[in-house]
Amino acid sequence: MVKKRGPPAWIFVIWFPLITAFTAYWLYHIWTVQNKVPHYIWNNKDPLYLAITCSAVSTVFIFLQVQTVATQRLFTKAGDTIYGEESDFLKLSKNVLQNTLEQSFLFIINLLAAAVNGLPNERIVLVTMTFILARILFWCGYVVGVYIKFFPLRGPGFLLTFSNNVLLLLFNVLAFIR
Repeated sequence: MVKKRGPPAWIFVIWFPLITAFTAYWLYHIWTVQNKVPHYIWNNKDPLYLAITCSAVSTVFIFLQVQTVATQRLFTKAGDTIYGEESDFLKLSKNVLQNTLEQSFLFIINLLAAAVNGLPNERIVLVTMTFILARILFWCGYVVGVYIKFFPLRGPGFLLTFSNNVLLLLFNVLAFIR
């Protein structure tokens, strides 16, 4: 007898439209609150300089996840990479780290290109804030989702991160076409 894994299919029918609606609302909210971010963050700065600074800030989660994997390797049997056994938490941490590296690469390249292509400074800061929020959501959703066996919890964070990267990519493509 085959045992079913995960939640029933009807949850996906409800879950993904909710994720999409949340993402659309958050992106709309981000674009409309640009005047609420303190102006000293971006006034009198070159957009490329600001984008490089924001890119550096966005890599904090890479550092934290590398530290999580390193701690697991130092203090468990996983330190012996040939004969050691990897814990489930280490496997989970490596998966989160891999996804964060991929998404951060896409984000940083597209953010730098968007800054060169004329993205306003306040939008650079807001896109970076959205990226950081999305990575927090992804990390929490991934860890909690695995432990409670509800895997779509990683969806909102991933969808928000990916939507952010797609919007930056579209901005760059449109700037290239013009």
